[in-house]
Amino acid sequence: MENPIIVKVIEVQPHPQENATNFDIRIEKSDAERLLTQFGYSLPFEIMCREYGKDKEWVGLTPEDLDDETGLLHESYQTFEIWLAKN
Repeated sequence: MENPIIVKVIEVQPHPQENATNFDIRIEKSDAERLLTQFGYSLPFEIMCREYGKDKEWVGLTPEDLDDETGLLHESYQTFEIWLAKN
């Protein structure tokens, strides 16, 4: 397992088996869910998901994307990255 890294004062666990496909840091689904739950809209970076849109374009996630009952992201969402350049 890779060592955690600190990204803008938030500890993130890089994906242990896959490198980032497009931009900065590849993360696991559980880490995306944790970050959205724990930090909500105050994250200093974007959590992106490749499967969110219909055309496989990367789309930013918000806490509103978490299921109200389970607190988890949709099961079809599998590819997550942190993009450090937040527009």
